[in-house]
Amino acid sequence: MQVSGIGCKHSIILFGSTTENPSFEVISPLLSRMRVLLLNPLSEDTLVRIIKEALIDKIRGLGNRRIKIDSLALKMLIDYANGDARRALNSLEIAAEVAKNNRITKDVVKEAFRA
Repeated sequence: MQVSGIGCKHSIILFGSTTENPSFEVISPLLSRMRVLLLNPLSEDTLVRIIKEALIDKIRGLGNRRIKIDSLALKMLIDYANGDARRALNSLEIAAEVAKNNRITKDVVKEAFRA
């Protein structure tokens, strides 16, 4: 967005996110000067890849812990994430803390969701 006045011209970069429709939640004068980007939910396949990568990545993930995840537990994490990678990874991290013997099962995921 360009802001101009007497002798000044500045750019403002504004980032925001909402689960609401910006057409109804952002005032019209501001909305008319913005570019709104719609972020679509990630596919189940993409979330599976993200979670599996987090389980083997030794630098940014849980790879050093050698955690295994049951297929039903993985499905539960994917369903709960609802297309959101952050939610999937946060849930995975909580489940990994709850897990006994470095194994994430459906019961571990249920317990993690209660935490």
